Amino acid sequence: MFGSWLVLTTLICLCLYLVVMLFYYKTLLNKERISKDFIKNNLDDTEVIIRKLQVQLQRSLGNIDILTDEVS
Repeated sequence: MFGSWLVLTTLICLCLYLVVMLFYYKTLLNKERISKDFIKNNLDDTEVIIRKLQVQLQRSLGNIDILTDEVS
């Protein structure tokens, strides 16, 4: 009687532990996905800004070349 009660209690505790760990890791996975998506969007936005600044720099350098030619 005591042995079967001990086995049953151990199995119930193990099941509860595994269910809690399942939800814990599921929550961690969701947080990681959200963080990954945020970083990806942030990098995409940064790439767009860098491209815009590169175009502005190229235009400015072109304008400087034109002004240098006019001065010379």
